[in-house]
Amino acid sequence: MYTMELTVPEHQCDTRCRMKLGYVLRNLQEAATNHFSLVNDLHDKLAWKVHFFIASMHLRVAQLPKMGQPVVLRTYFSGPKGVFLVRNTEILDADERPLVQCSCNWFLVDAASRGVVKPKDSPYLLPQEPHDFPITSPRRIRVEQPLELTDRRRVHYSQLDSNGHLNNAVYGDLIEDLLWERLDERPLADLEIVYHHEAKLGQVIELFTATGANSSDIVGRVGQTDCFTARVTLHR
Repeated sequence: MYTMELTVPEHQCDTRCRMKLGYVLRNLQEAATNHFSLVNDLHDKLAWKVHFFIASMHLRVAQLPKMGQPVVLRTYFSGPKGVFLVRNTEILDADERPLVQCSCNWFLVDAASRGVVKPKDSPYLLPQEPHDFPITSPRRIRVEQPLELTDRRRVHYSQLDSNGHLNNAVYGDLIEDLLWERLDERPLADLEIVYHHEAKLGQVIELFTATGANSSDIVGRVGQTDCFTARVTLHR
């Protein structure tokens, strides 16, 4: 298990001094990268033999961290699930109460061939800690309500990561921009995302939404291809 301490900086917060959704995802990603790098003594990511691609995630929010609040991120691999590797992460307050909990399904991609690498064939250590965790990541999200085209976003260079595609945390920015009015009125309770296909530089993502009383579904498409599906559930 890896722990990372953080005092929430101002630039990560919204107009209500709460950590923005995109920064929640960025901090979770940083803790995961630091953990893998530390376990395998890998400090130059460009030299990694594999890349981690996220397949799906489930984020549960009791309360978003606030500006200036000291928090601890705690993360570990819980074990393989087929070709996927499950990582669980928590953001805890000073009294070790969970503010945010996240379960992700990741898969490994060979850096040279771009082929999928099974966890058992990984060239690196993937230490597993099978702790109990209250949530699991979805394999699919069924959208049953009619979708409406709400926005279009072009993928810009500043949004890419070292894998050459739209970084997974940027999807949090897109979702928050789409639903900011709802999220301003009622806090986020759960976010589920299934990542279907990479979004790359210059592509335009069409964003469709379906809104219910306590939740919103979002589908992002590039042309005729879905790149992600998300479900946002609000606190009652």
